[in-house]
Amino acid sequence: MRFRSVEHAANEALIGELWPEFEALVPSDEVGLEIVFEALSLLGLIRCKCGSTSVKREEWRRTFSCIDCRAKVWFTAGTLFYRVKHFKAWLGTIFLMENGAAVASSRLSQLADIAQATAHNIQKKIRLVVESCIELEAPSLTSALFISILTKRSKSSLPCLHPDMELRTMNAETDSKNGFSKSRFEDGNAGRERESSSTEFFDLDENEKMVFDLISYTPISFNSLCELSALSVGILSSVLTMLELKGRIESQAGDFYVRSKTRYSEGASCEILTDSILALIASVNRYIWSIHHGVSFKWLQSFLAMSWFYCDKVRWNRGSLLVACLKSAPIDLDASRESQSSRQVLFPSIFCATTN
Repeated sequence: MRFRSVEHAANEALIGELWPEFEALVPSDEVGLEIVFEALSLLGLIRCKCGSTSVKREEWRRTFSCIDCRAKVWFTAGTLFYRVKHFKAWLGTIFLMENGAAVASSRLSQLADIAQATAHNIQKKIRLVVESCIELEAPSLTSALFISILTKRSKSSLPCLHPDMELRTMNAETDSKNGFSKSRFEDGNAGRERESSSTEFFDLDENEKMVFDLISYTPISFNSLCELSALSVGILSSVLTMLELKGRIESQAGDFYVRSKTRYSEGASCEILTDSILALIASVNRYIWSIHHGVSFKWLQSFLAMSWFYCDKVRWNRGSLLVACLKSAPIDLDASRESQSSRQVLFPSIFCATTN
């Protein structure tokens, strides 16, 4: 499988090593509940609606009684853990992540003995917590740089089409509008130049588009392209030659190919695409693919946030993810993704710093 490598095996080995250690600490949901209560207490987040912090609670209960007003209060109310049942699964996911392991929902469902849909929702909410911590001033990149991993569908995916067509259609419509509006109000030469750049992706024939989609910033061999495209050696050689002449790809030693760094047909911010940033983008694509086998366009930003989580050990030191989850308000997954996906994604500045 493309991008399939040793990362997946190494990650599985790490999970196998960490999970028994976690189960020794948190053998049940009841113990997990106690850990959450103690952590909320240490953070000063256990208080009554009247403002009093003088509370009394019986062990294993989700509620406490206020000594001042005698009201009974759910201590998880107003937090990410409101109405949570599977505390062990939640804390297990956080424990694995804070120790460098990325656990897929199918694997989490097996480890914690919960439904895969439940495991999937746990991971979504944790990713959204991390995403909410990205600084608003973070640099942005075009989503098209991650198009090779857009292989999964969501509710917003276009029916009967490849999952990446949502982004391609958005790019085409936006570029078309920009080209039209600018050509009307600017001089003829500038207008024609921008109009041609907005439609340059469409100068590829079907074979060229197919092969171009198979090539990313991670080198791929001629033999792999031949196998994935199902084209004959002669036709594939001709297609690769045309893509090189059009400036879309570059050949490397050993019959390997990568996308061109000097231009990108779908609107990339070329001024920030240094060699180190491109290498990092390729690494992020490879890692997401090896663990999750691709993402949907709708959830691309949250998966990039998780890559930031694993990369930035200063911001995300041991225990910081649990604290962020404890301080987070309840998350409505439907409401969190009501807005349309964007052509631009935030790429935390730590990514750029780690490549220098």
